[in-house]
Amino acid sequence: TQLIDLGMDAECCSAGLLRDASLANEISLETIEQQLGSGVVRVAHDCQRLRDLPERLRNNNNNASSANATFNSTDTSSSSSSTTQNNTNNSNNNQKMLLCDDEYAEKMRTFLLTFHDQRAIVVELASRLDILQHSREIFKSTVRLQQFALETMKVYAPLASALHCGQLSAELEDAAFRALFPKSYESLDKWLRQTEKDDARKLERARQVLLEKMSKDAVLMRVLIKDDEVYEELLKTSAKMAKSSDDKKSGNGTSTSNSNSGGGENNNYPASLRVALNSALTVSARRKSRFSSMKKILRDGRDRAKLRDLLGVRVILNPQKGSIADIDLKSADMACYRAQQIAHATFSAVKGRTKDYVAKPKKNGYQSLHSALIVSDD
Repeated sequence: TQLIDLGMDAECCSAGLLRDASLANEISLETIEQQLGSGVVRVAHDCQRLRDLPERLRNNNNNASSANATFNSTDTSSSSSSTTQNNTNNSNNNQKMLLCDDEYAEKMRTFLLTFHDQRAIVVELASRLDILQHSREIFKSTVRLQQFALETMKVYAPLASALHCGQLSAELEDAAFRALFPKSYESLDKWLRQTEKDDARKLERARQVLLEKMSKDAVLMRVLIKDDEVYEELLKTSAKMAKSSDDKKSGNGTSTSNSNSGGGENNNYPASLRVALNSALTVSARRKSRFSSMKKILRDGRDRAKLRDLLGVRVILNPQKGSIADIDLKSADMACYRAQQIAHATFSAVKGRTKDYVAKPKKNGYQSLHSALIVSDD
């Protein structure tokens, strides 16, 4: 179901279902090709290669280290100090392979993305999540479990993020965090569960309010929507909805329906407008993952009770093809700033907590606007 939720194609889902049977040699690649075709067998074969990759790399590193040690012991011309230095370097290399240091992890991710089918990578990511979620039944050795979890944390969770599978990345981090530091995880999890229901209510309210206000903003919609007729119809419908809402507040309205009911999904708009809005504007909300929350606690050095921004709302603008923002980059940037203005007008912004990655993108090309907002309990 993880692969289906991610929207993977039939070949990927088929390879995922057959992954364990294929690795256990209960079904051959030839049989898969005969029954399901060449597309599925390519993904299934790549899944086999991916599953063995970490172990192969460790074995290759160990074999190279052993060869160096043998050479040093037979080379009578080399000094003992040189041999000691080489052995120290070999030890450091082995430690890097075991601990997945940042340099090794980055090279590993680059290798995977360059030489492997991305669908097979997603299958491996989903499989690792399943393994960690059932680790008690699978791992008899705590050391092996922690090694697997550390590889997942350093290599595979960031890989999921690079493939735009943010939810999967967060789940992998949390599962690895739980395996590596079970007591810390349980303590944090227990604390976060205390406010889980209230947090969910606040997030949904903020999400609905922002989506409604941005959907009704003429400036923002003008640059996101291509069709002039759809845009004009949107303005008229939004005006009618606003008047109806004002009438209800003043007691003049006759309708008994709730104007906010379903408003967060644009359900009050006609079908044609709903499709246009949902394709151009997406507002989602979530709590920070357990692992992200722990990182924030450690980075800020504050008590858990003093942490405030553990909730997040994300606004994604997707200009329709041929729209103003799609054609003109400056208009696209303007749309982002307009969305931020609407958010700041709706909720109070925390001073000094706004970051502009549109004007100054990150080194990897990431562009976004970040703001810390105060969402009331009302």
